Amino acid sequence: MILRGLLVAALSTAAALPQSASAPNSQPNPYRTAEHWYQLPEGRTMGSTSAVTITPDGHIWVVDDAQDKIKVFNNQGRLLIYMGDHGYYPGQFMGAWGIAIDKLNRVVVSETYPGRVQVFRYITDAEAAAEKARRESGEQKSASTSAPAQKSPAALQSQETADASAKKDSAAH
Repeated sequence: MILRGLLVAALSTAAALPQSASAPNSQPNPYRTAEHWYQLPEGRTMGSTSAVTITPDGHIWVVDDAQDKIKVFNNQGRLLIYMGDHGYYPGQFMGAWGIAIDKLNRVVVSETYPGRVQVFRYITDAEAAAEKARRESGEQKSASTSAPAQKSPAALQSQETADASAKKDSAAH
């Protein structure tokens, strides 16, 4: 009975609130369409775009789900780099669909078909410039950053399982 009373009170309050005079979607569109904004190299094509994200340094990351590639453009629309291909192995995609970049510059790409998420490390322009300057000056990396990353046994086993699963799926096709 108390729940019914709360529901009636909520509905009565909602009906008493002033309604907006403008219909939904009647306001001007704050966005503009930029036809053929991107510039691909000769012979390259754009497939179907399923997701877009923009990094703080202005790079525009586009998921081309038709070609299973991630394409990175500068803010002028020039293709800087692309990654990925069709497949089950790390760095390959099967129905690349979503993309996000977190505050630690990890690129998270979701895929439709195997239902997985892949995570990559994104190097910002500032990091790349600092690394270039370090190399040009002849400065050596510290031992802690030059040693290869060690994988835990669980991570190695997980990779072996993923590789075996990919081979099995490839053999089935």
